[in-house]
Amino acid sequence: MPTNRRDRPQSDLSVKMKFGVVALATAVALLVGAVAALADPLPFDLAQVPPFLDAGAALGSTSGTGSTAGYSGTGACAGETAPEGYPHAAIYKGSASGVPALLELTVNDDENGPLSLCEVAIYRAKANDVSFVDPFDAAQRSALLFGRTTECSEASTCSLSKWLAAGEAFYVVLWSAVPPPDSTPETETPPPSDAAFSYAASVRHKTALAIGLSGHRIKDLCAQYHEVVYGRYLTVRADTSPNATGSVRFELKAWDGDSWNPAGSSTRTLSNGNASIRYKAGASGKRLITAKFLGNAVGLPATSATMRILYVTPPWTRYSDGGLRLKVPYYRQQRRLSCEGAALRMAHNYFHPGRIDYDTSVYKITGIDPRRPARNGGCNPDRAFCGNVDGLMMKDGYGVHYRPIALAATSYDKCRPGIALRTYSYATLAGYLDNGYPVVVWGAHKGSTGIHKYNWRAWDGSYVTAYSVEHTWTVVGFRGKPGSPTHFIVADPSKSSSGGVKTVTTSQYYAFTKYFKTAVVVRG
Repeated sequence: MPTNRRDRPQSDLSVKMKFGVVALATAVALLVGAVAALADPLPFDLAQVPPFLDAGAALGSTSGTGSTAGYSGTGACAGETAPEGYPHAAIYKGSASGVPALLELTVNDDENGPLSLCEVAIYRAKANDVSFVDPFDAAQRSALLFGRTTECSEASTCSLSKWLAAGEAFYVVLWSAVPPPDSTPETETPPPSDAAFSYAASVRHKTALAIGLSGHRIKDLCAQYHEVVYGRYLTVRADTSPNATGSVRFELKAWDGDSWNPAGSSTRTLSNGNASIRYKAGASGKRLITAKFLGNAVGLPATSATMRILYVTPPWTRYSDGGLRLKVPYYRQQRRLSCEGAALRMAHNYFHPGRIDYDTSVYKITGIDPRRPARNGGCNPDRAFCGNVDGLMMKDGYGVHYRPIALAATSYDKCRPGIALRTYSYATLAGYLDNGYPVVVWGAHKGSTGIHKYNWRAWDGSYVTAYSVEHTWTVVGFRGKPGSPTHFIVADPSKSSSGGVKTVTTSQYYAFTKYFKTAVVVRG
């Protein structure tokens, strides 16, 4: 479904930055204020930037909202077709001294703003340098780049985690995306705008021993367990002072329903302040991993850190070519235009059988906009179901685009929020399926009059791009390797149960989805 970035729904997601430090030379600061697009942008003067935290505070937290209205120029996301001065950027600064600092950054930009973010990057700088380089200069960006992620260009959430050396200052730049060419009617050219986001930041002391893991599926924010899919590997890493010597013992325990029982242990020698071990997820169940210093650790307290792990085996059928099929229930849509409700029912009930009984239950969450589509002042499918659920396509009824369905998926399981994909590759789609998540995708199939493109300006002033006949599938599997799938297995809610699930080639899949290229990953 084409993204209308001029009218983004409110979200309780936030930009979260956590980094542990013993001493903080300069508090994290947010730079805001509109600066016009310049052919030769002025140097950044961060000396006057107010701190996130109270002056002189070493610990604390803050939250608020922000946008990329701070600076504009030719940045990392600009292209030949970009409006002059794009993309805009929001900039954060911080520095630490004494010990390394762990920077963990999660960005959620699906806010009520006109654009999304396309990249989040971390740049190096000297600890006592408050002038900073110009991030709109490509050579300077390349030389000082420390870490980056482009996940936000596809999804509403992206994350980045980096260890900062002692005495190292850093700058986080959130780059605004370029407006998509099909986001407005061809006869109108709206002015450039900025991406909006919310944020929360905290500064904490680094503990003597911290453990983290990689290779996991998701973190269950409610039960405090990290999940690992059956047969996958996870790496558990213990971090402490880089000058420490000695060993760390990793102990694994399994829950039998009544108590934790030992399930193995192993010792690793510290190197540059860290030690790690790799595990393979076996049968489903809860695990407990504890890391602790041994007696030969020099200059370290007798301390330990624990992490909870959940091994999960999704209900699926695995194929010898590397593909799989999730055992998602099939439902035919109950109303003339309720395909999105049926698609989400299938995906959600895969995790919670029978929880959603009716397609219209989904629309009670998204809301129904009774205005007619395809007319100025009409309904907006980027906000709610557009038109009459039992109506005729593009006459008095239409459907709903991906963002309200993503919010509905999240409302059904707030611990496992839905992921809104603005665009995606086949490998990205297969990767989510390979982790046990069905995906609702938007497309168009030929009705009696073929497929036609419609543009209109909705009642709220936002531009809508739509196609007839808009439709959704629930993707439940793939064939081939996750990195290069050859086919996708889809559940089509418009078909009878006997023909509702089918295998299509990537070419057939493209022919259906090319009009929208949007999707919602359902995780619970």
